[in-house]
Amino acid sequence: MLLGHGFVDPRIAREARPIVVPTCEQWGFEGSGFGFQASFRPGPVTMTHLIQDADGWRMLVAGGEIADTPPFSRLGESAMVVKVEKPVKQFLKELMQFGFAHHSIAAYGDVRDDLEIFADQVGLAVCRI
Repeated sequence: MLLGHGFVDPRIAREARPIVVPTCEQWGFEGSGFGFQASFRPGPVTMTHLIQDADGWRMLVAGGEIADTPPFSRLGESAMVVKVEKPVKQFLKELMQFGFAHHSIAAYGDVRDDLEIFADQVGLAVCRI
């Protein structure tokens, strides 16, 4: 299960499930922001992130499928359950070995090839899981 904070495009939210405005991540902000809390509709998803350490910059590129799940109880976050393409233990082991222990960006759709082209253009090492 991935829990998200930040911006969620309401066009990829599950139909007939509430979209809550603003997000719970207020950090002292007063008023309404442009973020939403929502459940993502089933379909392909790409997970990515950038990190820098002593070995330089790396980009995570991973894919999966957002599962068709029953509604979550009030999580106060944007949420999705993602089925990854390999056994979960192997996926998590590779994720940790590459240094991506926390945070990723979830983009609805399969844009892994596009991300790899971008990474090549700007000289980033790609960690495809």
